[in-house]
Amino acid sequence: FRSVEFVPWPLPRTQLELQTGRVDAVAMRVGGYFEQTPFVLKVDVPLLHLFVYAYGRPPCPATLAVEDLGKYRVSYQRGMVAAESLIPDASRLAANTPSDAFLNLSTGAADYALTLTTPWMAEVPVDTRQGTLCRIATPLARSVLFHGVHESHAAWVAPLEKALGALRASGEIQQAWTTYEREVG
Repeated sequence: FRSVEFVPWPLPRTQLELQTGRVDAVAMRVGGYFEQTPFVLKVDVPLLHLFVYAYGRPPCPATLAVEDLGKYRVSYQRGMVAAESLIPDASRLAANTPSDAFLNLSTGAADYALTLTTPWMAEVPVDTRQGTLCRIATPLARSVLFHGVHESHAAWVAPLEKALGALRASGEIQQAWTTYEREVG
């Protein structure tokens, strides 16, 4: 039995390490990620439902249509497939972290910032030196997150699906997220 080490790397670095086979697995990726990264196999057990929310400088509109994103400069975390796939190439302003995307928005470099989060976390105010940003109430998209393993470890997929499926069926995965949100809040 191997020990597991979780490494909090930026998304682009993780991708590079995966391509070279120096990383065995990834945590919490949207379904579209596996289509773009065929050497990573999806562990097909839904872990968490997240939403892509848009943030702006006040006053925020009540809604923002995905089709309208091409009219604006939109910042997002580089490598965040769920957000990136919604933004036309010419409108993208990539940032290293969600905080950097919010900084781009607050300083006027971007008109909107997109982030992938839970509805509960989306309620947390985003304060900047230039003031509090507002969140557009209606999410732009919904995503489901999965774990994935490098293709060199294909034999891990079935046992992981069995174990995670049992945790999901028992409610333990949802309880872990509920506990996390309670502790963070």
